[in-house]
Amino acid sequence: MTTPADAPIALLAVGVQRAVIASVEDGEAAGRVETAADADAALATLTDNRPDCVLVGAPLPEDAATTFIERVRTQHSTLPVIGVVSEPSESVVQELLAAGGTEYVDTSGEQPPTSVLLNRIENAVAADRAQRVAAQQEQTLKHFFEESPLGAVQWDESFRFERINKRAEAMLGYTEAELTGESWERIVAPEDQAHVGAAVGNLLTADGGVHVVNKNVHKDGEVRIYKWHNRAVTNQDGTVQSIFSKFHDVTDSVERKAELEKNETIIEALTDGIYVLDAEGRFTFVNDEFVALVGYDRETIIGSTPSLLKDAEAIERAEQHLGRLLSSEGPETVTFEVPIQRADGDTILCEDQMAVLPYDGEEFVGSVGTLRDITEQRQREHRFQALIEETNDIISVVDSEGRFQYQSPSIERILGHSPADTIGEFAWEYIHPDDRDGVKTAFTSWVTTDQASLESIEYRARHADGSWRWMEASGRAHTETPGVSGYLINSREITARKERQQQLALFDRVLRHNLRNDMNVIRGSADTIQETGSGDVAWLAGKIQKMCDKLLATTEKQREITQLLREPPTQSEIDLQTILHEVQSTLQSTHPEATIRIDCESTVRLQVGDKFVYALEELITNAIIHNDGDEPSVAVTVEQSSDQVQITVADNGPRISEMERDVIQHPENRSPLYHGSGLGLWLVKLIISRSGGTVQFVETDEDGNTIAVSLPHPAA
Repeated sequence: MTTPADAPIALLAVGVQRAVIASVEDGEAAGRVETAADADAALATLTDNRPDCVLVGAPLPEDAATTFIERVRTQHSTLPVIGVVSEPSESVVQELLAAGGTEYVDTSGEQPPTSVLLNRIENAVAADRAQRVAAQQEQTLKHFFEESPLGAVQWDESFRFERINKRAEAMLGYTEAELTGESWERIVAPEDQAHVGAAVGNLLTADGGVHVVNKNVHKDGEVRIYKWHNRAVTNQDGTVQSIFSKFHDVTDSVERKAELEKNETIIEALTDGIYVLDAEGRFTFVNDEFVALVGYDRETIIGSTPSLLKDAEAIERAEQHLGRLLSSEGPETVTFEVPIQRADGDTILCEDQMAVLPYDGEEFVGSVGTLRDITEQRQREHRFQALIEETNDIISVVDSEGRFQYQSPSIERILGHSPADTIGEFAWEYIHPDDRDGVKTAFTSWVTTDQASLESIEYRARHADGSWRWMEASGRAHTETPGVSGYLINSREITARKERQQQLALFDRVLRHNLRNDMNVIRGSADTIQETGSGDVAWLAGKIQKMCDKLLATTEKQREITQLLREPPTQSEIDLQTILHEVQSTLQSTHPEATIRIDCESTVRLQVGDKFVYALEELITNAIIHNDGDEPSVAVTVEQSSDQVQITVADNGPRISEMERDVIQHPENRSPLYHGSGLGLWLVKLIISRSGGTVQFVETDEDGNTIAVSLPHPAA
């Protein structure tokens, strides 16, 4: 242990005159002076207690002074020894100094040289104390570098390497020679240099030490995280002389902490319930989502067993899964469904994903798992399964080459094929040869151009009994959808519809060709009879002409209806005011005797089906031609609200018969004896319904008829 620089000086005197000792004791620096009777006594004292300085009187008898000093030096190599010479001679002084004396003082005068002696004592003691401090620091530094299990670095005042120990060489990958003179930036990762630089600045200006954790780059490029303990050594005026650092590897602990924080963040972000069970099967942890899921408070759950939430069968099944996890070849996790009994009495179906907590040795410490409510999911799956199995459509999934990957059970009911028998087969194998190329072309275009959907196509598919059934198919790409990963095809049998279309076409040909031709023959014969006959004969011929014209008009209406029924409906947007004025202009030119008024705002736009304009023309035309007055009048009024647009057609003609009104108002009441001729109104109703609208007769106090057409507003 070193003595403070300003501590009182302890002296040991041997063979020194009493007067000299007294003068020294009166000085300010000396604390005490211990005297020894002879050299042996002095040496004994030195063995037990080291003074700050030894005063030796000279000459002593028989060269005792030099012998004493030599013996002192064997014990204390740096202890100041000052010779107090009462009979000075050159030989005596030389012998004192040669034996190891530090200084000498001549006391041969009448008065002791007190100030000189005290000054030399103080200087010698100060130098000795400084040397001892330096030696102790050197020993400490040696221990710091050579014996420290940590990496150690000595830096200069500019924070450049001066010295590193073997441990530091191993941790950094560099030798001391490779780093000497290099700056600290050599070993610090670029992303951490800013905050390490700030720590260096604080260390060079602060009193004490600075700790910093940062990424360091090994010579081979590996990045490790080290924790540094840095301390600056300053001189008496505070100037930094040197800097010492110790550091150790905290990579694993930092990474573990980061992993822990990451796991905590994940747990907080999870919407699933999380639980931990100890080796005895008691809850030791549950998150908030688990508490909300089961309905019990956390205090009730912690410490209880799963029997709080599960019945005996569910517990037994969970224990079986746990046994699988604990077996030598068991999986890391197991997932199973389990019914959970909530605190409110409800039972929910949950998916339990369970794993074993990590443990060392043979002792099982517990399990961890997540619990997710899948009650609604399973209900949706059951509904979807029932829909797939009972639907009148065939749901198929094919790959990009057209091979069946999935087939709904409905194919067996509709086409007679077992779903399993079709898997892996090409769809084309079930398509009529005349339709196959067209379907393949449409499919190839769909899958090679990244179109989202396949437009509706019609084709004939082979039934298991060998017959052919008409099908209509459309599809959507689900190549990125989990669980599908292919092209979803929805196919519907339209054989009956195709047969109806064929029947309509046949009916249309009969009316257009056979009946129309025959009626034209009858009409021509009636014309001849009227021209050549007279009286009742001519009158009857005229009646035949009118009936022929009426029947021919009916066949024309039928043709239009048939054509409309055979064509798929399409939608388009119109400007209603513009359309009404065009209809007004057309009909006004063909019926100049009639008055047609239009009351419609310019902002009315509608999304309507095809032939909509024809329906408007039919309503206004009927109002004119069935008016037996001299001045037929038709008023068309348009009103709109937030959800619908209403077009009202009012005339001043005779009231339409109830039989004709029933075509629109009560079509379900028509019986086999119905003889109404209102195909025009029936066609209007069909066209308006294809636009999403309705047609109704409106009862008013005015004469004539009022028909209201109501259509949905596009903005609704």
